[in-house]
Amino acid sequence: MIVFTFILNISTVTPYLSWGWHGGYYLTDEMGYFEALDRIFKLLEEVPEYKASFELEPYTLERMLRGEKFEVERRGRKEPRLVGWGCGGPGRWSAELLKDASRTGRIGVRLTLVSGEYVNCCQSKDAARYQGKTLILSGWIRAHRGTGAHLYIDAWDEKGYIPGSSLISEKVPPDGRWHFVEIRFRVPEGARTIFPQAKIAGDAGVADFDDLSLKIEETGEELLFNGGFEITKVPSLKDLERLKRLRELVEEGRVEIVGGAYTQPIAFTIGSESVIRQFVLGCKAVEEALGVPVKIYAAQEPDMVGQLPQILRGCGFSGVLYRTHWGAFGFTPSCPRNLEKVLWIGPDGTGIETVPMLEALRSEWGIKPPSPETVKELERAGVEKPLFSFLFDFTPRWVPSSE
Repeated sequence: MIVFTFILNISTVTPYLSWGWHGGYYLTDEMGYFEALDRIFKLLEEVPEYKASFELEPYTLERMLRGEKFEVERRGRKEPRLVGWGCGGPGRWSAELLKDASRTGRIGVRLTLVSGEYVNCCQSKDAARYQGKTLILSGWIRAHRGTGAHLYIDAWDEKGYIPGSSLISEKVPPDGRWHFVEIRFRVPEGARTIFPQAKIAGDAGVADFDDLSLKIEETGEELLFNGGFEITKVPSLKDLERLKRLRELVEEGRVEIVGGAYTQPIAFTIGSESVIRQFVLGCKAVEEALGVPVKIYAAQEPDMVGQLPQILRGCGFSGVLYRTHWGAFGFTPSCPRNLEKVLWIGPDGTGIETVPMLEALRSEWGIKPPSPETVKELERAGVEKPLFSFLFDFTPRWVPSSE
């Protein structure tokens, strides 16, 4: 979780907003996680007045420090991968880095769609700076089989895909020849992320892609990284460079780690001994990786059980944010008296200070964003300092621009 807290002055109420993320290696692959970290580091440099909190999986911190330990963790991490790109799809597919697939340079990308809706190689880009601008997406494609090879781009806002924003290039015929394709794309107002892609969709097929480019039409500025597919790296969970930067931010007081459960489990689905070990192993991993204890428990999902006050106190915690930020698997109950802070008492009598969920903040699976209407409702309920909080997935598309 990363939190940017600022005050909105509406009526006599002083609301606080916590914008956050949770996750780690269990949520996304290491390339996506590293990109998210890099974006957050850049964001914190651009807005030095803000502090941040991470509900960052302790397992991830442990592997960043020590690397892969078991054979199952090494699977798929023995061959080079493209840097800056993610390849995949919902069916049977492959993405190969081959000299034979290159038009220029050392290697190109060969996509194969065996079955399913599509396969792509995609690079997400922050869209805030480019809203209203026209971009030129171009590249070279050589199709060997099938008629579905093309370039594609679309835009997403905070709610998801922006309807009508997608554009595709002409589809290249399977003639074994290189074809240059190009599309002009206007970035919609309100777009948060754009997704330029090399793609095969619809019919099964095989095609090579090389020398992709995404430029601002007005200035010619290149936006794609590694569009020639020449930069590769053998992936690893170990990342001492980013861990060092994270430790520095923690020591400077710019970042605080919250949560502490080793793999962020939905606690009511596992046994009591497992819950205890999640926190013992998790807190140990955080201290070894970053040199600090975890003091506040917060979670995106319904990761609460009645014995947590006793368990958390025993592990050195001082407070809890008692909320569910994504309720697909259940939801923590609301505080019926709309109190800003309560003492959560476990079955053994142990208590811990807790910020509860307020009923006026509940919105389907999550929490309402701050608005004059919601703040007025909280004011009528006698809440003077409500905390709006959000925990989105720890992926690049949910890291905003400083603009």
